[in-house]
Amino acid sequence: MTQASWDFSGLTLSTERLHMRPLRESDAARILAIRSKPEVMRYGSSGPWSKIEQAEQLIARDFANMSAGEHLRLTLIPHGQTESIGN
Repeated sequence: MTQASWDFSGLTLSTERLHMRPLRESDAARILAIRSKPEVMRYGSSGPWSKIEQAEQLIARDFANMSAGEHLRLTLIPHGQTESIGN
């Protein structure tokens, strides 16, 4: 039996206020900016992030897990804006 490969790269969902899509490599700096804040990571297992590589690794893991159909993380972008406010 072969395992299915899932392609969610073009997936988008929208509500009245938000646009949601999978993370992209270009989101790394914004993800780091969000996850470097102590108040955001207060209950996280790793504490605030300090390196861009952490965001790049998260995105790379998401690509692999998404392709395997194991995980789907969406980033949230308010309508009228271009940057993520979280995921």
